[in-house]
Amino acid sequence: MVSEHEAEEGVVEAVALGWLRRLGLQPYRVRISGHYYPHEFARLVGLVKPRDTVPIHTEEPSFMFKLFEKVSLKYL
Repeated sequence: MVSEHEAEEGVVEAVALGWLRRLGLQPYRVRISGHYYPHEFARLVGLVKPRDTVPIHTEEPSFMFKLFEKVSLKYL
């Protein structure tokens, strides 16, 4: 997710996607809200089954890491 100006967003996203693919990673664009309840976040993790998460634009990244770790163990 990028917060660049609308005119630049497509270019920035294309470059980022190109690099991710070159690195052998399959990117998925998922727009989520920080207003999910923990059980809703757990359901999303269960559906997508990501190996990792990168909290962006949050005041509590450590909480998001802990929550992700806790809910992702359930889906291994």
